[in-house]
Amino acid sequence: MLLLYYKPYCPYSIKSDKLITKLSLPCLKINIDNNNNIQLQLDKNYGHTTVPAVFFIKDDDNASLLNKANTEIPSESIFIGGNDAFTEFIKNIDKLKQDNIRKIYLKYIKNDYDISYKNFLIIANNYHSHYHKSN
Repeated sequence: MLLLYYKPYCPYSIKSDKLITKLSLPCLKINIDNNNNIQLQLDKNYGHTTVPAVFFIKDDDNASLLNKANTEIPSESIFIGGNDAFTEFIKNIDKLKQDNIRKIYLKYIKNDYDISYKNFLIIANNYHSHYHKSN
């Protein structure tokens, strides 16, 4: 699952949100317009001073995650980056061939990102089917 920290008036936040929505990616979206604590954590822990901020997070109960993610960045999350890094990550998924997805997941994703194979496939397949419909 993805976690998106955003501000509603930020054009880059809007771009990331539209991409997530367009691809039907599982995502928890949190408006941090009035949340200086999260903004300070982004800067201190990741050197990221802008929005959006996109993370991989463990699949969990959305209600408990929402409460936790509103006050602090979940410790088990993996930082992807801002809009440019997130968009680049999504674009690179299309380069994966279906027969190599499991090998790539096991080699690059499983140990470095806390994301289940099931959710990795959802992200890869949603992007793949959308990309090929529009091109």
